[in-house]
Amino acid sequence: MITKVIFLDIDGVLNSVQSAHMYHRLRGKKVNPYDDFCLTAVCLLCDILDAHPDCKLVISSSWRKRYSDDLDASNDINLKSIFDPLPDENIKQLIQSRVIGRTKAIYKEIPQGIKVSNREVFRGDEIQEWIDTNKDRLAKDFKFVILDDESDMGYLYNHHVQTDTHVGLTIRNSQEVILRLMPVQKEQEERILEATKLIYRESINLRCHDEIVKLIDSIRKIIKT
Repeated sequence: MITKVIFLDIDGVLNSVQSAHMYHRLRGKKVNPYDDFCLTAVCLLCDILDAHPDCKLVISSSWRKRYSDDLDASNDINLKSIFDPLPDENIKQLIQSRVIGRTKAIYKEIPQGIKVSNREVFRGDEIQEWIDTNKDRLAKDFKFVILDDESDMGYLYNHHVQTDTHVGLTIRNSQEVILRLMPVQKEQEERILEATKLIYRESINLRCHDEIVKLIDSIRKIIKT
């Protein structure tokens, strides 16, 4: 049974405007902001996966549309090949081994005579559709996090960890995901929500990795009490 899932966006999460600028400077030519992975962000994703060995990945990024319509990634090598450009074989294998599928693109039905573009529904609706479709595969204590730089999660906003398009996945984001996926009792859930708010409130002025880690450790102790 599936116990934990991260619904993973890529643009603005595993790459960013900032990382594109760096690649531009290194290569001396203009590049698409989202052509390359930011290795720092990729390593932070690996930190999450290491902390939760039972956590799977479902691709909710628009990148999924470049590949097969097969929702079952166990038979979809193309979907996992999104991560083929990663230079480190161990990192590549870790991430690819956790990919179990992708969300389905859902489009609004446009009433006849109304001239509007064919826009997708909230990404949260696509994620809910995946959950509903796969409910027989999900454990009773199933947990999920949406890792995305966009905010269109609808009523799933409580599961959303939003990144900044300009910087991508940060230590603060990754630690919040780790906290949210921790096994907790019902009465501890409110403490988790308060703790994640505390991360954002207190870590704004923290620039050192060690300081942020200490903050997270102290929050974990509060949650367990």
